[in-house]
Amino acid sequence: MAFKAKIPNAEQRKLVQSMAAVGIPHDLIARVIGVSGKTLRKHCREELDLAEAKANAEVAGFLFNSAKSGNVAAQIFWLKTRGGWKEPVQVQHSGAVGIYDLSKIPTHELRTVIAILSAAGTAQGGTGAA
Repeated sequence: MAFKAKIPNAEQRKLVQSMAAVGIPHDLIARVIGVSGKTLRKHCREELDLAEAKANAEVAGFLFNSAKSGNVAAQIFWLKTRGGWKEPVQVQHSGAVGIYDLSKIPTHELRTVIAILSAAGTAQGGTGAA
């Protein structure tokens, strides 16, 4: 004898949409309304697919209205996330990034590096003296 799947009613579909909107996993939603995951996906596909988008649209509407009403935090958030605004980035650097022990470099290699740097300084208008 074949088992007949239980089809979710309108009230259960509304519950499915509410639960899916806040991120409840589909297998838990199915258990709550008393159907299998397969039945849930078959009969509540639209609720599952659109719940998150509808919830995000509703929250975005609240945020937008709050920003329009003068909520500065909401205005800043909106402009940074939706308006493409960003904080200016200032990078300042002073001093060495790290320390390197030059005593570990052979003398002949140091002389080569000094010659290269001296030549580069001369080419850029420096004195060329090391």
